[in-house]
Amino acid sequence: MTSIDADRLMEAAKLSTPALRERTQRDGLCSKDRDRADEWFPPQPPETSSGARAHYEHTARALCTPCPVRAECLEFALRQEAGQRAWGIWGGLAPWQREPLVKARRPHDTAHDLASTTIRALSQAA
Repeated sequence: MTSIDADRLMEAAKLSTPALRERTQRDGLCSKDRDRADEWFPPQPPETSSGARAHYEHTARALCTPCPVRAECLEFALRQEAGQRAWGIWGGLAPWQREPLVKARRPHDTAHDLASTTIRALSQAA
């Protein structure tokens, strides 16, 4: 699926949600290039269109791989999506790629548990 540094995920899981939001908005590539916002938040392809979904996932990886706050962005998205499914590319993943990561988390997990669950789910999906 995607490769994100485990140490970065561990550090991101320790941050508060407001701190994650602030770092993502301040340092994220998507926040610096607002002219390309449609690339980060494209319309979601239908579930039946595997080619369109593959293109969406490729775009997500291409846009987010060089981002300095990719781990923080993914952690922020997973927290926000605990109550509802979001749209767009976050942390290099499409919404349907993040969904199993959200489901694998438990509400009272420690930061270490959250990061470990995310790392495990990412490696199983690869």
